[in-house]
Amino acid sequence: MQRLLALTFLALVLHSRQEKLASGQLAQLHGLVDSDNDGRVSAQELVAFSLQTRAKLAADELNRFLAERDTDKDGKLSFQEIQATERSQPEDEDSRRLKLEQGKFKAADLDDDSLINSRELAGLLYPELNDKVSVLVAEQARAARDKDDDGGLSWSEFSTG
Repeated sequence: MQRLLALTFLALVLHSRQEKLASGQLAQLHGLVDSDNDGRVSAQELVAFSLQTRAKLAADELNRFLAERDTDKDGKLSFQEIQATERSQPEDEDSRRLKLEQGKFKAADLDDDSLINSRELAGLLYPELNDKVSVLVAEQARAARDKDDDGGLSWSEFSTG
């Protein structure tokens, strides 16, 4: 699994740019990823680099999200503050979305104070950073596709979404 994650990350790094990376850029990237300086990049090093990079990129977005929605300026977000700026949907869709969002909020609220602090916000916006939120999101996705309500996804349910 780690090898697949590492290869996927490397492919994204190399293909996310329109132009090819120059050899100097590749050498610099290799040096950044090769944390033990043995001249080789392992799957573990790629995974660690990927996690560190995503965390750094997410920090600005998290700070912006918090600043935009924290109306009482206490450094935390209530569910109402998060929902205040969300777009309205048709009533049945809005009700379903609200229930899903409440579940994610509760799973992300690690200290169970009904407020999301900056540390918890990362898990709310990036479910892969919080196991409880990640499992909940996966379960919600499965349930949304499980047309026959048997608890599993057939190929048809999985592939058509």
